Amino acid sequence: MPNYFLVNNHNVSQNQYIARTTKKPATNLLCRMNFIQNKLSASSYLVPEVFTHLISQQDYEQLINISVQYFNGKHMLIHAIENGIIKASLEKKGEEVQFGLDNLVRKVIRAEKEQWATIINDHYSKLQQDHKSAYTYLLKDIEYASRFLKVLVKDRNFIRADFMDKLVHRIDFPETCTMLILDFEEQFRFLMWDEIQEWETPVKELFTIALQNIAREKVSVVNGHFNEHPVFLFLDANFAACFVLDLETNAPNVVGNFGALVTIPTKGAAMAHPINNYGVMAVAAAIAPMVMHYYHENEGNITTNFYWYYQNRFEMFPLHSDEDGQAMLRMPEKLEKMMGNYR
Repeated sequence: MPNYFLVNNHNVSQNQYIARTTKKPATNLLCRMNFIQNKLSASSYLVPEVFTHLISQQDYEQLINISVQYFNGKHMLIHAIENGIIKASLEKKGEEVQFGLDNLVRKVIRAEKEQWATIINDHYSKLQQDHKSAYTYLLKDIEYASRFLKVLVKDRNFIRADFMDKLVHRIDFPETCTMLILDFEEQFRFLMWDEIQEWETPVKELFTIALQNIAREKVSVVNGHFNEHPVFLFLDANFAACFVLDLETNAPNVVGNFGALVTIPTKGAAMAHPINNYGVMAVAAAIAPMVMHYYHENEGNITTNFYWYYQNRFEMFPLHSDEDGQAMLRMPEKLEKMMGNYR
């Protein structure tokens, strides 16, 4: 059995909601609103290249039209729509907020057109819910806040590096980041290092609490087979990828003699295979198309990497280029040596 197989790499950037504010000068609301409504550039309605495999030009225009109607109704000024990001601000505050459309596009394409307006309006409304008073209390009381602590696994480039440094995170899966968040009133709030100081609790302990809360999530686990090799599919709206962070606790039957093969294409889908022999590479080859499908077609995409889980640590299955420049997935060196010694 070969310890490598050919894979196709797809580098698709995703636009995420970015919590960044920039002061903008206030202008006359009525004049600005009319300008926004009537004079958006034609390029604002062109579907970005990263979305062309997901949504048609006509459907993207409909999404933008509904979005503009929402912002107009909320007295928000649209400064620009470009590269799958809407830049808007409230007139009174004059602060620019960026709304990435990646997840929204993936939501609407799975729904009937009659539902689009409701889905789009709800999406923007949830992003703007104001829980400042509640957060002020939560950030002072770790005992109460602990029930809302969770984590989210994100692609390492989901936000600017300078802003990432301010957020509480750690690395579990290489080339991703595990973010510490509050899951409060159906809204995820990323925590910042300076905000958690008052809790006076070690960061490691905070992550332990968060993972314990993740373990209580009702993640669906589907047991299947590829050529008689067991493969487990984890599904949830938001926490499937987080759930497999602690396989020993959450799904011990997925861990074989040599650990497990793990993939986390999206926040809502993860796959794992118990490694007991060289069949792991055949499984990786078999599930690769499914990994790519989840990554490209579903919201909250994270990575197409394959990982080796062993003794509570994750290591990437490395990629190498052959003579033709094609990417080849190989077994981690330590895993290969372990299996060689076993034989």
